[in-house]
Amino acid sequence: MNSRGGLLSDGYKIGRLFKKYGVQAEVAGGQSCSSSCAIAFLGAKRRILSKNGSLLFHTPYINLKDGNIKCSVRSDQEQLNDYYVEMLKKENGNIIFDRTMEYCDKNGGWKINSDAAQIFGISTSKHQKYSSPFYCTKDRCKRYKE
Repeated sequence: MNSRGGLLSDGYKIGRLFKKYGVQAEVAGGQSCSSSCAIAFLGAKRRILSKNGSLLFHTPYINLKDGNIKCSVRSDQEQLNDYYVEMLKKENGNIIFDRTMEYCDKNGGWKINSDAAQIFGISTSKHQKYSSPFYCTKDRCKRYKE
């Protein structure tokens, strides 16, 4: 995954689809998954943040006509906290929410590297090659039995 972000509501939708379908997500070395991308990433069943990859979380905000932003207040973001808890369990979800709400910046935020992702339960495994749920022979592909 590599994105500067988008709409928070889309991040929720994509993350829940990832969870529903057991998607594996990876932020490869040198790439950054920011804002709604980081929200979506949390929904993956298996989350890999490579050594030189990063995630960036920030307080949700609204773009104003004058080019400034209006940051959400903690009490208006119960849905975000609930999402974090849904994806990361209660303790880690609440910690990530508290940290996220400390950063309101449309060009920055709380940048997480692979070590921090392990500490906060964001990564589910160390970087490794993707193992497909399918195997292929010369003539066709089949799904491995689970």
